[in-house]
Parts: sequence; C-alpha cells; structure tokens
Amino acid sequence: MSLYLGVMSREGRGHRGGLLFGLGILSFVLGFVMVPLGVVPWILGWRDLRAMNTGDVDPSGRKMTQFGTMFGIAGTIVALVTAVAALAVRESS
Repeated sequence: MSLYLGVMSREGRGHRGGLLFGLGILSFVLGFVMVPLGVVPWILGWRDLRAMNTGDVDPSGRKMTQFGTMFGIAGTIVALVTAVAALAVRESS
C-alpha cells in the first residue's frame, strides 16, 4: 500500500485524477490569463496515463485523468489563440 497525494492504493501509487481534472478546468477557464497552467495537467496527465497502463498507478482515476488532460490541452490552445489574437490586435493598432 502506498500513500500518494492522500489517495491510498494497493496497486501502486494513487492517481491524481481529481487534481488533474481541477487543473484542466482551471486552465480552460483561465487560459487567457494564466498561459502555462494548461501545460501542467497535459504533461502530468500523460505521465499518469502511461503509468496506469504499466500498472504503476491506481487505474480507478483514469477517466478523470483523461478529462483533465484534455482540458489542459484545450486550455493551452485557448491561451495560445488568445495570445496570437492579442498580438495581432496590438500590431494592427
């Protein structure tokens, strides 16, 4: 048994599904303000999903980890599009 971010698991370290889901939602909602926030759930989500496939992480949080990763990717895209649009508007004025 291991303790990882407060989640107990017999199969390895606990999942970070809730944390990644929360960060993913925040990055999507606040992506235009906090640009690098979307990268965090994106990278950590891929690492956890890979570890779930090998059995190193508790797989019970797979769906939340997947959704958090997807929201992180979407938040990163929103941040990049917002940054490009802001630069385009700035250059045109």
